[in-house]
Amino acid sequence: MKVPFSYQKTEFDCGPTSLTNALSFLFDREEIPPEMIRRIMAYCLDGFDGQGHPCRRGTSAAAMRFISSWINGYGESVHFPIKTQFLEADQVHLGADSLVLSVLRQGGAAVIRVIYECGHYVLVTGIGESDRLLVFDGYYEEGRDIEDLVREGIGIIPDQPRGANRLVPISHMDSEGTGSYQLGPVPRREAILLSRTDLTFHPL
Repeated sequence: MKVPFSYQKTEFDCGPTSLTNALSFLFDREEIPPEMIRRIMAYCLDGFDGQGHPCRRGTSAAAMRFISSWINGYGESVHFPIKTQFLEADQVHLGADSLVLSVLRQGGAAVIRVIYECGHYVLVTGIGESDRLLVFDGYYEEGRDIEDLVREGIGIIPDQPRGANRLVPISHMDSEGTGSYQLGPVPRREAILLSRTDLTFHPL
């Protein structure tokens, strides 16, 4: 059974929320190993803020890279049909030969670091009409904040809890700017691509 995606429980857990939502997108609840959820939660939220408080700087690129590698190793060891790939810097783009778009077109998912006032991980589940990305942002918003997104050209999807809650134009996300849901400066870009390996064809 496919379950609805989750929202963040704190201001800082966008990384683990997006990763566990990616698993829910790719697999039924009965298929997902609880060990995978446990490890994702254990390895994320490794950042310290300026006052030394743990977890209050979210999840680092190093942790995301490690989690991607761990998922691959775990999948191989227990024959769980998943494959991931960690991308960074100029590997993360939405132009010609984009690995991100290739995976999405083949039914995979991408957890991508975008700008949302600060660095923020979201889940991308596909490509919709008019070259807009289907995005699920685990940071719950309502009211004036939603109106601000609409003014930026971001579409709001209210009724797809297992798929997406935002429509973001590809050209908008691929920008080096600092607007909402933009990839931002190339050196700071990150993404984890995820796909099932038990499909007839998988992109990773």
